[in-house]
Amino acid sequence: MNAPHGADYLEALQFPAECFRDPELAGGVPELTALGLPKVMSGNVAGVFKMTGASGRTYAVRCFVRQFDDLPLRYAALTGRLAKAPGTWRVGVEYQAEGVQVAGRWHPIVKMDWSDATPLLPWIERHLWDSAALAYVATRFVSLVEELRAAGIAHGDLQHGNILVAPGGDLRLVDYDGMYVPELARLPLGSNELGHRNYAHPLRTREDFGPHLDAFPSWVVYASLAALSIDPLLWGRLDGGDECLLFRAADFADPSRSDALAAFDASGDERLRALADAVRRQLARPVADVEPLTAASAPSPAVGEMTEASLAELRDRQSLLEVLRTAAVDLPLSSPPVAARDDIVAAPAPPSRPARDMVAVEAAFGPDLHRHRRALACMLGLLAAVPFLGVTGVVPVGAALVVVFVGIAVAAWLVVRQFHDLPAVQASLPQQQELASRRAAARAADARVQALTEERRAVDAADERASNESAGLESTMRHREQVDLVELGREAVANVAPIAVAHGYEVSFSTAVPQLMVEGDPHAIVRALANLLGNAVAHGGETGTIELRVGADGGLEVSDEGPGIPDVDLALTDGWSSGTGLGLGLSGARRLVDSFTLDTEVGKGTTVEIVKWAR
Repeated sequence: MNAPHGADYLEALQFPAECFRDPELAGGVPELTALGLPKVMSGNVAGVFKMTGASGRTYAVRCFVRQFDDLPLRYAALTGRLAKAPGTWRVGVEYQAEGVQVAGRWHPIVKMDWSDATPLLPWIERHLWDSAALAYVATRFVSLVEELRAAGIAHGDLQHGNILVAPGGDLRLVDYDGMYVPELARLPLGSNELGHRNYAHPLRTREDFGPHLDAFPSWVVYASLAALSIDPLLWGRLDGGDECLLFRAADFADPSRSDALAAFDASGDERLRALADAVRRQLARPVADVEPLTAASAPSPAVGEMTEASLAELRDRQSLLEVLRTAAVDLPLSSPPVAARDDIVAAPAPPSRPARDMVAVEAAFGPDLHRHRRALACMLGLLAAVPFLGVTGVVPVGAALVVVFVGIAVAAWLVVRQFHDLPAVQASLPQQQELASRRAAARAADARVQALTEERRAVDAADERASNESAGLESTMRHREQVDLVELGREAVANVAPIAVAHGYEVSFSTAVPQLMVEGDPHAIVRALANLLGNAVAHGGETGTIELRVGADGGLEVSDEGPGIPDVDLALTDGWSSGTGLGLGLSGARRLVDSFTLDTEVGKGTTVEIVKWAR
């Protein structure tokens, strides 16, 4: 029995009381589109419907569009294992063999608790410039993978669509159709899917079914998240979010020609190169021998520096990409464009009938036609001149008569040449008209391309003006928001703590007052703290304590016990890194705040105090 089509489910779910056997779903309502039809999120294996049950709880109902006879065995094994699996990554799941009735037949469904967590792609786009958040989620992902591996579980299809980010950075996994659990090892079952093409190992087959399934895609996800925490501009350069994070199947098929790996290598950042090398190592191994992703084996993510220049670069890239995507010209082959927009040069009107005939004659005779016409004109002029020359005695009369007779013969031949091909020309008029139409269309297309080029330049100029206006508005509106420095500091420490502890540091937060409300720019403060704390982790010697203190006067102090900064002036130079202490990114942090004080001693550590206020 074949599985129903998506349209069949849309029709059935308009009447939940009739199509569902589960009382909770039968008494519920599906989420609807603007047209009043059940809203479906389509997938390769199943369509997912969001249902509010009779009790008010929300569920994700997976209705299968592909037939799997072994689903009861798989879900019987994995539901028991999931019930006792550690961690918060899982959602409630229930397999119902007779879950939904379509056209009088019962079909299986999977009923899952609905998670309000954010899918990974929109979460990344929302936090693209929050390097600390990206680094934290990358670290949380490593912990999640380790939890699954310790429990003997493999998700089977780790990819952006099945990873959700909950508030606070906790991760959820959905879609358990291809999951492996130890109980399945006793059954003669293989993998029922090969995983998403932009995440799966290129050598994976259906015989690959075991606890190793997640090894390669986990490296792909982690390398992408860690790379974005270092350089968020990779999202635009590699067109991230297009059914992938940063890597695509072509990168795995031929690593030597991979755009993503080449971009990592060309960055000049050793951390990105380490990530690229890690992915290459896994591609060189068989599927079952890929190294497991662990906190020890994963190259560390890092808190990247946020600058206005990098923001402007991304906006410029996105603007240009949008213009180029919408500026495609469809060149006609046999007829000019029917219409053109008012702001684009219109195609010329088709030529009139006399003009078309002239084009036909011109095309038929080409250069010979003009040469014969010029020769005929010269000959007629000579025939007119010879009698005059003979009468006046300049040319002997006999010679003049000979020239006249020869000239008449030549002129007659030229006249015949002018018109003997006219029947063929008339017969070819449709083809010549088609040629004329194509030429007109080509000229119109050239005009449209030129107009679109000018339009793109105008868009770029408008985008630059908008950016300048936005920067001016931001400068005008800054410092007008009431913020709690204690809360901002506590959140900054909480974000960086997992990374710092993994690198061997102790983390400390202290405040002179329980709450300190000031008028300030919270975004600038968070970005500055992220730079300073992240660099303390990266360059603090991996020993001692990293501390953030909130002073009663509104000052924020970040200190480490690392090797210190030998040359402060050089460390504060734009684009330079001392490679020790808090040297990297100090100039960026200083630009973000109103007061910046640095105290460092070689061998004893570094302390930076920043203040952001509106006074």
